[in-house]
Amino acid sequence: MTIKGMEVDERVHTLTESFEPFAPEARPGDRLLDRFADRLHFDERDPTQDRRPYLDELIARARADPLTVLAATDGSVPQSNQYQAASAAIIYKGHRELERTRYVSGRVTAPDAKLNAISCAVRLAVKQANCQHIMVFTDSMGSAHRAVDPVVHSGQALSLSVCRTLQEWFEADDLRRITFVYVPSALRVGRRKTDNSIDALRSRAAHSVLDSWSSNLDELIVRARADPLTVLAATDGSVPQSNQYQAASAAIIYKGHRELERTRYVSGRVTAPDAELNAISCAVRLAVKQANCQHIMVFTDSMGSAHRAVDPGMHSGQAFSLSVCRVLQEWFEADDLRCITFVYVPSALQWDIHGEAHKYVTELKVRVGRRKTDNSIDALRSRAAHSVLDLWSSTFQDPTYRGSEFLELQQPDGRPLQPSYLNGGPWLSTFGHSITEFARVCRCITGHAPIGAYYRRFKINEPHGCTCGVALQSRQHILFRCHDRYSVHYPRFLGDIASFMKYNPTAFGFTRDPSGVG
Repeated sequence: MTIKGMEVDERVHTLTESFEPFAPEARPGDRLLDRFADRLHFDERDPTQDRRPYLDELIARARADPLTVLAATDGSVPQSNQYQAASAAIIYKGHRELERTRYVSGRVTAPDAKLNAISCAVRLAVKQANCQHIMVFTDSMGSAHRAVDPVVHSGQALSLSVCRTLQEWFEADDLRRITFVYVPSALRVGRRKTDNSIDALRSRAAHSVLDSWSSNLDELIVRARADPLTVLAATDGSVPQSNQYQAASAAIIYKGHRELERTRYVSGRVTAPDAELNAISCAVRLAVKQANCQHIMVFTDSMGSAHRAVDPGMHSGQAFSLSVCRVLQEWFEADDLRCITFVYVPSALQWDIHGEAHKYVTELKVRVGRRKTDNSIDALRSRAAHSVLDLWSSTFQDPTYRGSEFLELQQPDGRPLQPSYLNGGPWLSTFGHSITEFARVCRCITGHAPIGAYYRRFKINEPHGCTCGVALQSRQHILFRCHDRYSVHYPRFLGDIASFMKYNPTAFGFTRDPSGVG
């Protein structure tokens, strides 16, 4: 879309971030990773590892060390553009909380909000007395790596702050070090009651961000309830995990503290956004019927469905959107003062009237019967996608399809690793953060690599032997027999390949021409 004239000031946001393309900390040789590589550690995600017991053991050891400071970090980016992103950091020593802070990060992406939290945590941690080891717990290792990368990127100012702070802190004591620890966000909500687990530390930072949401919503609903011309509508949709049950939608209508009406019903075989859209459509139709109403406030945990509710274009659930558009058009035309607001409520809050709607809808469980069931287009697309994925997995078992040299790996549960388009698939989601590393991984897994076995197979005029003296440089030899490289046990998991690539940064890569060509 091309925007011309004065509309630019209204529609295009102004960049408030500044950059330092020639920052001294970014000069090769002067970078933090160049000078203090042995004191910067990244405890990365390992697909072969059950992360929970490992983290519990890790934090138990860390809390027992009087010279270790722990920092829990998190960032939150709301779905609604009405709200700004937030970041939080909490500092501990042993079991004692030393300091906590949360603040608004503005209009930023999720990685930016996480980076902001990490930057704050580092600045707070280095100020603590008797500290030789800082452990930063985060669910975004990409932001952790970026925190110590001083080159130009989004959030560079935060990274430069981290680099300068850590450089000064490292220079004061040769024993000082920092470790960034990956904590899956799925572990966040405390599934264990013990306060000695990583769940407790991680969830406090997450709940610190949610608390700020709750306080804002509390203030909003107090004002809304005090207005005699405002009607509140709490909506929610529920899609059971089991295919034996149908999705459900619910809406509850309030004025002040008084409940006016509630309804829940089966939505059929639909996706979660479809069920949420269904609930919003119902809520709007009920709300416009209330007497003395000039303002409708719809509380939902799906702003995507809220936007779709007023979009009459072709999409899954279009009939519900058309219903909303027609009802609101008629309602607006009757009074120029009438308006509607869609308010985002994080589902994890289980907040006030939205929590009541969630409880109400999840209580409704209706099995799929013999009668014809409604199916949304998105639900059918989802089923088609899963059908194709099953076929892809089946075809992948054929060596002629995947390639005779394809390196077979396993999932953590022992099953063969299968291709998937979800989240980029297992290979891309593990190595996609680095183009060069992913290129080396592709060569390793497919067997199409600049190694002796490949040269011999395709009759390429290059040496077949290995630098260690073995006559044939094969993939298996490179991975776990070559004495010139750090070896791993037989590679069964992606984590094994990741470890090998980390300690052998030139393996399965091309040797640069000394003349600089190629």
